[in-house]
Amino acid sequence: MKLHLVDLNPAIVEAWKSFFTVHPEVDVVSGSILDSATDAIVSPANSHGFMDGGIDLVYLRHFGRQLEDRVRDLVFRRPEQMIPVGSAELVDTGSAQIPFLIVAPTMEMPEPVPPLHARRALAAVLRLADRHDHISDICCPGLCTGVGRVSPEDAAREMEIAYRGWKESDTNKSRTRLLQ
Repeated sequence: MKLHLVDLNPAIVEAWKSFFTVHPEVDVVSGSILDSATDAIVSPANSHGFMDGGIDLVYLRHFGRQLEDRVRDLVFRRPEQMIPVGSAELVDTGSAQIPFLIVAPTMEMPEPVPPLHARRALAAVLRLADRHDHISDICCPGLCTGVGRVSPEDAAREMEIAYRGWKESDTNKSRTRLLQ
C-alpha cells in the first residue's frame, strides 16, 4: 500500500515535507486530490456522514449526491449510528477512476478538534488498508486542518506519529510471518 498526502494548501504540504522526510516512501503532493487519486481517497468527514463542507463537499460535487447517501446508509447500519473518531469505513464511490472512499472522521460534529484527532483518523485509515488487499494507493488530504482548526504543523506531526506506528506494527507483523 502506498500513501499519498495531497493538499492544495502550501502550508500543509510544507509541514508534511518536514515531518515525513524520514518516510521517503510516502508521496507528498501539492495539488488537487481528485487529480492524484487512482484507487482510494480519504474523507475526514464528521461521524454522522454529512458531506456538506470542506473537502467532503468537493467529493460530493465530483461523485454526486449518491456518495453521501452511501455514507449515511453505512452510518445508519452501525449500532451506534455514527462512525467514531478513530474508526474508518470503506465506501464504493461508483467511479471507475477512484473506486473507493475511506471515511475516517476527524470530528463528531463540525467543530474545532484537538490535534490528536488527525493521528487517530490516519491510524484508522491505515488499519482499514491492512484489511483490504485490493487497495494499493491511498490519497489523503490534510486532516483536521480546515473546520477542525488544527495547525498544519500539529496535524502533520500527529499524522507522522500514526504512520510511524503503523509502519512499525507492519514490520513486526512481517517478522512474525517470517518466523512461522
